[in-house]
Amino acid sequence: MSTLAVGTIKSVSSTPPVFQNTSGVEIGQLAFAWCNIDPTGSSSIADSHNISSVAENNQNTYTISFARACANANYAIGSDVETETNHFTDTHQTGSFRFRTGGNLSDQHFSAIVFGDS
Repeated sequence: MSTLAVGTIKSVSSTPPVFQNTSGVEIGQLAFAWCNIDPTGSSSIADSHNISSVAENNQNTYTISFARACANANYAIGSDVETETNHFTDTHQTGSFRFRTGGNLSDQHFSAIVFGDS
């Protein structure tokens, strides 16, 4: 087994690098985007990658916008809330998606990770 130790990996095109096996078959990708959102006050991004903004539509619905749009709306999202169990995403668009909960989150951070085509 070999170990690759580098400071930067750069793609040869505008798309992110992919991981391939020895036959050249894609076996993985880096996450397209991820975020940790703090819903207190006016809602803000606590930390993220490829997320430009969060907008609180009401106490139960948030719109998360990408800094760089996805190639299509057929991406997958995994999400989590600290203690809220009734949450889901909908309205997947190339530039954003909506995060919904069953109740007011108050101070419970929520997180999402997105896998999709660039």
